[in-house]
Amino acid sequence: MAPAWRLIALAALAAAASRTKRGHDAFWIMDATDNMCLTLYGTLGPCDGDAMWVYVPRAGKDRWSLASVLAPAGKQMCLQRTGNGVRGGSCGSKAAQRWEVVRDATQFALTEDRQKHCVVRDSNLWSHRAQLQAAVKAGRSIQRGHDAATLVKKVPSSVAHNTVSLHKCAKGHTSFELHTSNVHEHGFMLAAADTHCFDGATFRPCSDEDAHLRWGFGVTFDWLTGAPKTQLYKFYNSTACLQPGRDGGATLGPCDAAGAAGWGLRGGRLSRGGDGVRSGQCVTRTLDGTGSLARCKDSMFEHLTLTLDSDGSDILDAAMEKVKKIDEANAKVAAA
Repeated sequence: MAPAWRLIALAALAAAASRTKRGHDAFWIMDATDNMCLTLYGTLGPCDGDAMWVYVPRAGKDRWSLASVLAPAGKQMCLQRTGNGVRGGSCGSKAAQRWEVVRDATQFALTEDRQKHCVVRDSNLWSHRAQLQAAVKAGRSIQRGHDAATLVKKVPSSVAHNTVSLHKCAKGHTSFELHTSNVHEHGFMLAAADTHCFDGATFRPCSDEDAHLRWGFGVTFDWLTGAPKTQLYKFYNSTACLQPGRDGGATLGPCDAAGAAGWGLRGGRLSRGGDGVRSGQCVTRTLDGTGSLARCKDSMFEHLTLTLDSDGSDILDAAMEKVKKIDEANAKVAAA
């Protein structure tokens, strides 16, 4: 690893968050060439609530995990190596506890196993252009055997436009942009398609001024098994967490209660105790607008979107607009 690389400030932020157990900085890992973000599937996709990550310290020296924000299934929540690829896996495995996010000459690199391996976008290695560049760099002739029809046959079957894989950092890496969301500063709302938001018990019109509609998320890890414990708490009352009610509905209660852990949001399904599709309980909306819980495998759920504003503003757009304003302010100071 080049000596110019260094651990980024996210490590300090993550350490502070681990002491408070709340307020993790959620961020997107973006390839700026097409503004696609890393997902739990080992692919690049939309930069939405499902593609947000937190960088969290683990027990022991120099152990870090990249955990997907509000992934419903703990066994798929943390990024880990699978062969030469990456995807979501168990947070308790050793493979999920050896990530480091380091700054390179321009942006950031995702490294694994003490910076031995780096995440690389497969198209940077296997596209026609990339293969031609590699041949020229190696001093090989490109007059024969380097036409598109020939080169495409060399591409592994596991490679697609949006896949990533792990390679030795000495051979290169993909530079990613990290865009921090604002959810740790202002919380977020859980909005249905008709602009009604879930407040923990009922659905009512979304409003930016209504503090009771704003949520925060927390994640801690079991000291013995390493299993994650995720919670949804009221952003301006962090002692009140979402949990199942005795009547089969959803309610708010103490965050130290057993039912307060295990919540996740994926594909619009707010669920607890499972993967949100084949198992677990999903939040639904009754005819009178109250929140209820039903079996996710019965396809009973209210589609909810994690949003910052009542108008459904995209959370990534808001984060990038904030970065733009900071850059403009710094430019004015530098020009003065």
